[in-house]
Amino acid sequence: MATDDDSFTPETHKAIYGLGFFVAAWSVLEASLEVAIAKQLGLGPKDGSHITAGMQFAPKAIMLRSLLGRDKAKHAAAIAIVNRMMSRGERNDLLHSIVNYNNRELVFTRRRNDKGGFTSEEKPYTGEQLLELSTEIANLSEGLKNQLGISDPEYEAWINEAHSEANMGL
Repeated sequence: MATDDDSFTPETHKAIYGLGFFVAAWSVLEASLEVAIAKQLGLGPKDGSHITAGMQFAPKAIMLRSLLGRDKAKHAAAIAIVNRMMSRGERNDLLHSIVNYNNRELVFTRRRNDKGGFTSEEKPYTGEQLLELSTEIANLSEGLKNQLGISDPEYEAWINEAHSEANMGL
């Protein structure tokens, strides 16, 4: 992508902002999974972080879904949210692609070398589409936290405490 802002149209700028919002929303989604896993295991921030820090999204989601499955009736809504999270393929399409742009959107070219062959697919996203997607991802995070009784202050304290303990060598 060009670095000269003059080459970007207002629509392209909006798409770039939308991608930034998506990255932030996905980060919160992954952190929500981590807090939920630790809470289900009865672990504090440091021990929960030790377990989840190196895990990719899918193993975190699978682990949480398994833990919630211990009481399927109680956690049916949370399990449904995790399943919806797992069905979202946009993260890989957006973050593991070559990004280009045209006058009104970002174009993500996802290349794969699997299933016996090489494929390449382009997926364009406008700023509006990326902002809508970001909102959907943020709503999944909030829904999961609400279903599992994780308040915003608890979530923020968990993240801050895990960070502080890691940097103190505790």
